[in-house]
Amino acid sequence: MRPCKRIEIVVERSQLERMRSVIQTAGATGYTVLMNAGGGGDRGYRRADDVTDTDENCVFIVAVENPDMVSTIVEHAQPIVERYGGLCLVSDALWVRQTEK
Repeated sequence: MRPCKRIEIVVERSQLERMRSVIQTAGATGYTVLMNAGGGGDRGYRRADDVTDTDENCVFIVAVENPDMVSTIVEHAQPIVERYGGLCLVSDALWVRQTEK
């Protein structure tokens, strides 16, 4: 196991590609996207089962070891979260890496 930072970003679905670009441009080698996320916050309730998908969120999960990459992702995610609503969390984690063959 190796120490890393776990970045979780919740954004509305309309910002999926924009956030994906932020993460890839920062140099992250991988991430997970959870679609159809719902919940409540300061902008009201967002349904995860909306038929038109205009009222749903997605969640990005990224494991990052490089502190500069963490800062870059957070710096570029913040304006999106502020404008469209959402959440950005950074926490300490342990990365159980796959063994190389």
